[in-house]
Amino acid sequence: MTPFLRCVRAVRKGLSPLLQSFFESVDDALFDMAEKAENNAQQTHYFDGMREVRRKRSDAEQTFEQEFEKSLKAFRKGEPLRKGQGQQAVTEDDLTLVDEQELEESLAISEMAAKGENRLSRSLHALSQRLGAIQRSQPPGNEQNPLAPLNLSMCFKVAADQFDVELPVLIVIYKLFDKHVLEELGGVYDKVNQELIAAGVLPQLRGRARQATPPPAGDSGQGQPAAAPGPAVPDVADTGYNDDVALAEEHAIQNQLVEHIVDLLSVRRQSAPPPVAPTARVETNDLINALSILQAEQLAQPQPVEQATGLKDLLLAEVAKLTDTEAPGAGHEDENTIDLVAMLFDFILQDRNLPDHIQVLLSRLQIPYIKVALLDGQLFASRSHPARLLLDDLASAGVGWSEGSDRGQKLYSKMDEIVEKVVSEFDDDLVLFDELREDFTGFMQKSRRRADVAEKRTAEATEGKQRLEAARQHSARAITERIDQGELPNLIDELLRKPWANVLVLTELRHGEDSEELARARSFVDDLVWTAEPKTTAADVARLQSLLPHLSKQLRAGLEMVAYHEDDIRRVFGGLKKLYQSMIDTQYREQLTLPDDAASPKQTMDLPEAAVPVTLPVSGAGDMDQDIMSAAEEAEEVIPPEDLEAAYLEKVEQAEVGTWFEFTHEDRESVRAKLSWKSPITSRYLFVDQKGLKVADKHTVELAQELARGEATILEAVPLVDRALGAIANQLKGEKPGSHEEAAPADSSPDPSEPSPADPPAAPPSENDT
Repeated sequence: MTPFLRCVRAVRKGLSPLLQSFFESVDDALFDMAEKAENNAQQTHYFDGMREVRRKRSDAEQTFEQEFEKSLKAFRKGEPLRKGQGQQAVTEDDLTLVDEQELEESLAISEMAAKGENRLSRSLHALSQRLGAIQRSQPPGNEQNPLAPLNLSMCFKVAADQFDVELPVLIVIYKLFDKHVLEELGGVYDKVNQELIAAGVLPQLRGRARQATPPPAGDSGQGQPAAAPGPAVPDVADTGYNDDVALAEEHAIQNQLVEHIVDLLSVRRQSAPPPVAPTARVETNDLINALSILQAEQLAQPQPVEQATGLKDLLLAEVAKLTDTEAPGAGHEDENTIDLVAMLFDFILQDRNLPDHIQVLLSRLQIPYIKVALLDGQLFASRSHPARLLLDDLASAGVGWSEGSDRGQKLYSKMDEIVEKVVSEFDDDLVLFDELREDFTGFMQKSRRRADVAEKRTAEATEGKQRLEAARQHSARAITERIDQGELPNLIDELLRKPWANVLVLTELRHGEDSEELARARSFVDDLVWTAEPKTTAADVARLQSLLPHLSKQLRAGLEMVAYHEDDIRRVFGGLKKLYQSMIDTQYREQLTLPDDAASPKQTMDLPEAAVPVTLPVSGAGDMDQDIMSAAEEAEEVIPPEDLEAAYLEKVEQAEVGTWFEFTHEDRESVRAKLSWKSPITSRYLFVDQKGLKVADKHTVELAQELARGEATILEAVPLVDRALGAIANQLKGEKPGSHEEAAPADSSPDPSEPSPADPPAAPPSENDT
């Protein structure tokens, strides 16, 4: 038996009791929930669900096995585990966002798979390495591993489609599958790995799974949803050597920057000595004790101290009380630390990347962070310092925050909760920052899953609408180019402008702009136009005779495609038959045999509207030509105005998906939105808010003009502390904060003299208020 077959046999053997336990738990759980239901409707849903699962259990088990078998075969062939459904006919009704049930199902699958992959990362990594060895290829990532939680979840989703149950019942079923199957996969993976080791597949595997670095909490970087972390190939990189070198180099660079800033602070202090010389230098512990007192007072009076000098005066005054010293002074190193942290928070209060309310909220961390810096000198020197990572994550989440996109104030409330815990609980244990960051990262990842699904569907819907609009424009242009050569009979003219234009649209959407099917549909237009010309020679009649059977078949297929009724199709053919007979010279009429596809001799030639409406006119000829031309012109390239600087267009073109923008207009409040998708068809950019909902879509030229007018600003993706250190260094060298940004307009930096933002947003109304 091959190693792969041994592997599959072990998986099936391990899954069988897990699935048995799962189905038994479904029956018990739904029965219990029915008994505890608050009303008859809920009870009915649960009892109906229980009966439905019992009735279709066998079908579901068979479907699961079939889907699992398909994924195994696809894996062995090196193909994607789940193939797409292929292109379907597209109508406007199809181009809507996913319904609530599909959204909830997608979220359930995503969460189950993510939890399983994190929980089983070590054994899943070893299994992927061995599957790669069997395939003689790179180890499969979790999305391509047929034994990974994601594939098993997707197989079960197809199986669960058998159950005709209400959404709450379906979600219960998914949760039970997670609990009784996915959570128990560890033992299955261990047995499979043992089987493969016994078969001689990487028996002494030493590679280790690399921990995936969690994405920035607010996704203010490139914004792409993070792919499921795949197992690493056991090579030199797995020894950690390259990572250690990179970290050492990064640490050295950070140290150099911090030392440079400290030197500049010392120079500034020497050039402007304090008016009153300190009589004694106090110990670091005295400063920390004084900060603890100020920290406790801050809980009762939450307004932040905005300037470095103000906070230092308060701190030294408190030290004076504690040490009974008239004019205490901090040591040079401690004073540099205090000044640097205070300048960091001055930067936060002026940071254009952050909304006003987020600036105020984060500024409350100033006193605890001075304590952190005095206790641990690595706050600024190490990018991996837990307190620094937490501050960067909070700022990153705040970049895209707005009251409009956070209507329930869930994000703001969570950030406020984290800040309050730092202020109230931090004494001297830095572990608190690790714990709070883990809590906040979990919150953000859960929020992002729903936003990612909504954002993906928004982009897909926008892309679909743009493809539909482009197909309409292509159809209008193709029709216009072919019928503008001369006047056509009304029947032919209306037939092309109305139903056949829709045929062109649907054919392009189904098969593509360069497809043979679309070329044939456009060729039909040429042939039909030719048939409308007078036939005065035997050769013309012979050609018409040879064309008509093919045209008749093609016309019927096209009219059926756009949902013409049979009676309407017959009227069209009847009208064409009379038209052709009237256009042929009398001496040749007997030579022409017309396809008899129109049993009705009615004279009425009114054409019904097509099933998929295209913006083609149905009135007078002059209006029709004008409207079709305007539809075609919409697809033409937007020409940038001459006075638009090329630098702004370049900035727009270089903006990566995931970049945050701020849009500010005089007549309405500013809006923050993330670049979610770039259209290769129309050069339009789609922007969404933090929930993944559409905010706007703008042409690149329009966006460049807004940048030039200052109505749009590109927000930086650099972590907060990195940006702050660079700005502080430049400020101390005599440069304006922000002048180090090459592409930023000269006046883009906030004015330090402006008053700081006022109060944070009001708490959301309670249920009683509403």
